[in-house]
Amino acid sequence: NTSLTYGMDLSTENLVIKAGVPEWITEFNKVVSDQYFRTTRFINRAQLKWKTGANGYWESNNSYALYHRKQTTYLTDLTTMQRKLSPSEGDQDLNVFNNLTSRTTYNNKAGIFNYTFGYDINLEFAKGADKIKDGSKSIGDYALFLTTDIKVLSTLTIQPAFRFIHNTLYNAPVSPSLSFLYKPAKALHFRGSYSR
Repeated sequence: NTSLTYGMDLSTENLVIKAGVPEWITEFNKVVSDQYFRTTRFINRAQLKWKTGANGYWESNNSYALYHRKQTTYLTDLTTMQRKLSPSEGDQDLNVFNNLTSRTTYNNKAGIFNYTFGYDINLEFAKGADKIKDGSKSIGDYALFLTTDIKVLSTLTIQPAFRFIHNTLYNAPVSPSLSFLYKPAKALHFRGSYSR
């Protein structure tokens, strides 16, 4: 009645951009810059399912993702082959992004009603001195939702739903929706929907 699955992806990428060596070395072009980029991606996923009662079951999907990108720039003097870190703004950089998502639902059936309710959470965090204002940013999105499937007649099904959202950066409205499916004949179907 219960199942748990887990998956993980890890990748690392190294990119090197070497400056070209001039044909003639002078006092004005003897220093060249070499850039090194190292990117790491780490993704975790977990899914849990379990049954409750004759028809009900829970399902939870969760993930955590990390993106890490480091830039290092060196200056090399071609006359002495001495190398040092570049002091220029933006030549040394580190950007880190974290993402956490969680979605859990409960599904059940009672007579003519099929229903699903649950929550969504999406959190994002970013750090980086060069491209992100003030060095760090974050945003959170939280939602509760309810979806129903009501078989009013053998030929008519309606689907009312509500979604309540809270966002940490902006105001999010309540999102109601309503759809229907009418099948007066086997080869004739009518669909309609409204949402806000």
